Amino acid sequence: MESPLALPLIFFYSPSIRLFLVQGVIHLGAVVCLWPTLLPLWLKPLLALWILALLVRQGREFLRLRRRPLHLMLNREEEWSLLQQGMDDERLQLLPGAFVHPWLAILRFRRVGRLWPLVLILTRDNIESELFRRLRVRLRYPMGEEDK
Repeated sequence: MESPLALPLIFFYSPSIRLFLVQGVIHLGAVVCLWPTLLPLWLKPLLALWILALLVRQGREFLRLRRRPLHLMLNREEEWSLLQQGMDDERLQLLPGAFVHPWLAILRFRRVGRLWPLVLILTRDNIESELFRRLRVRLRYPMGEEDK
């Protein structure tokens, strides 16, 4: 009998609201921390604008992914695919150094033809708990040839 952990995993990725709120607080805290520093007075507003522009960029990405979540699949051969409506499936390569913890998983993928990697932060509030458990097990203990 085949292990349920060997079955393909298909899940929807939509960013975590909690994580976005924490990132917002961190960005705004960074802006506040600029003022008591010994930086030149002309540099502080520029850095504040840059930090706020990064926050706006993250907010736009957050809203885009909330409207159209990503569909990811991990098959039996440990190959990742990005499934998007109206487009061909895109193969992804999981980069080394994935962080896996019971509360959080950070995955970095290389995409063909793209300069920057795709980074996904999975938490308990943006993926089903049983699916998250199975994914963590598959990431920590990749199936060898003898397990297939």
